[in-house]
Amino acid sequence: MGLRFVLPILMVGLPFLTKAQQLFFCQNHTVEGKPIGVADTFNLGEPGEIVEFVFQNPKPTFSPKLYFFLDRWEDGRFEEYDTKTAMTEHGSKWTAIQYRFLRSGAYRVQVLNADKEELCRKQVVVSIEESETSPEYYAGARTIITTAAPNGKAIDTVGTYRLRAGQTGLLTVLLKLVRPIRSARLIVDVWVGSGDGPDVHVETMELNTEPDWMYTQFKYQFESYGVYSFRLYNEVEVYIGSASVRVESR
Repeated sequence: MGLRFVLPILMVGLPFLTKAQQLFFCQNHTVEGKPIGVADTFNLGEPGEIVEFVFQNPKPTFSPKLYFFLDRWEDGRFEEYDTKTAMTEHGSKWTAIQYRFLRSGAYRVQVLNADKEELCRKQVVVSIEESETSPEYYAGARTIITTAAPNGKAIDTVGTYRLRAGQTGLLTVLLKLVRPIRSARLIVDVWVGSGDGPDVHVETMELNTEPDWMYTQFKYQFESYGVYSFRLYNEVEVYIGSASVRVESR
């Protein structure tokens, strides 16, 4: 599948970087640290496939730790996306990490030493074959039970919710995705139990969604005590994620 953007070519000079220090994106590496299958563009078969980052230094490692900062191209600029760290082997001239890409896109990777000084940077484009008929499509999705989620941002995460006897309570269940939901409906199975034994099915809800939504949410009213679990599926019953909350007496 084609990527719908053009990765900008950064021509600005970076005099503070040492040219001999290099970062490679590859499929694997040898025991000597030589990258195998080097590329700047990867077509991955499914979310979560691995691309290796191999950093090479002309002299033995001078930093006990390296940081790999990933920025993703969004809305016309690179935005902070993820950070990985690697402990270096004393005297080694190379360090490698494995990174699982969950989203297609253009990425900039910066390598920093333990003092957060930049050593080198490089860009890579990743295209992932994404099928909403597979649970892997929803890898990285998060289900959050919260007091409220204005504009899809949870103000807190509720693990235990206390009710007064005879009263009801209302919480929000928020689903945040890393790629569009690609479903016209969200199916929610609600279960309740004691936390120690089997759960009892309470109800199944079907909520309308738009295929391009990156998040959706709904409110749920609690009327009794117990451990409530929400299990979420798309319209063809592919599992997306789940969350639970303990409702107890105040």
